[in-house]
Amino acid sequence: ARAEHGRSPRERITAGGGDDRYLSLSEEAEMGGASMVRRESLGRCALVLLSVVAAWSPVQGGAQPAAQVNAQAAADVDAELARMASEVRRLDGAGDHPQAVRVAEAAVALAARHAGTDEARLARARFQLAIAYGRSGRTADAMVLLQETLAVQERTLGVEHPDTLSTRNNLATAYSHLGRTEEALALYLSVLTVQERVMGAEHPATLSTRSGVANAYFTLGRTAEAMALM
Repeated sequence: ARAEHGRSPRERITAGGGDDRYLSLSEEAEMGGASMVRRESLGRCALVLLSVVAAWSPVQGGAQPAAQVNAQAAADVDAELARMASEVRRLDGAGDHPQAVRVAEAAVALAARHAGTDEARLARARFQLAIAYGRSGRTADAMVLLQETLAVQERTLGVEHPDTLSTRNNLATAYSHLGRTEEALALYLSVLTVQERVMGAEHPATLSTRSGVANAYFTLGRTAEAMALM
């Protein structure tokens, strides 16, 4: 068995069981207080929404081009989405999963209103909501969102992009929780193949995925194959 300090986040989480095996993008990146909607936060959201209404705004007696206004509005939306994502992680960490879901749903609604041609913005928000659903026990809802997000990421980012691999990994986790172990194993193995080639066999993200593969093997009764990965 690996020494405790060498165990990946997924291995440490798996040891305790539960739906916290879903890993957010920030948690995967780590491998290499107030309630969410405060009045002032709502105020910021309102300002973000108002900022995109006007195509022109007066600047020193002149007019600001629509492109500049839209660029600033997009930056404001992205900043608010980042703040909301941080709040979802804080709430999840505190065990307030229902409130985390509400914040993540609000983030998806905001991203959808300002998606435009930027599919990545909406995909990130939907990924965050999927993780919140998974951690609150809404596994079927998480699975659907992860499937939809994965289709967008494979088309826009490519099959080996870190975000795509993270989504595929979490989709495997959802399949596993739903008893679809063969499908989970296939996804875990597809991620592991890329990670071992690109990141190396001892990278924490690779070790995390290997733990998922081992768990799937155990569930399927393929104990020898599982033990070979431990």
